[in-house]
Amino acid sequence: MGQYEKVPLSVKMQKYIADSAAQESYPILEALEKSQTPIIIWGAGSFAQRLFTRSPLRRCNIIGIVDKDSNKQGMVIADYTVTTPEALIRNHPNATILVAAAVQFDAITKEAQSLLPTCNIVRATDK
Repeated sequence: MGQYEKVPLSVKMQKYIADSAAQESYPILEALEKSQTPIIIWGAGSFAQRLFTRSPLRRCNIIGIVDKDSNKQGMVIADYTVTTPEALIRNHPNATILVAAAVQFDAITKEAQSLLPTCNIVRATDK
């Protein structure tokens, strides 16, 4: 068997792994499911994909999924085609943006606010 080099994880990634392991419930997703507030999911990585199978996310009022990564645009996750943030956010000014990204919350928040300064932004792991 080949040997793998041990690479230290960033502090943010370590926190994400610890939070993911400890996360048994997703209160913000439960609240969004109950209220049926329209949401745009920002993030199409493994964390977002896992939320569709391990949380109430699938039962929320989802408008669509966006991601800035052009490699993820066009992917289909839970019957939603991932598109650019600009394609959805400006057309749905009353939607809540649900950040479903492991480590880029601050950067995504800044980008979302530049597209729509009055938007409501929440993190999937908010309590």
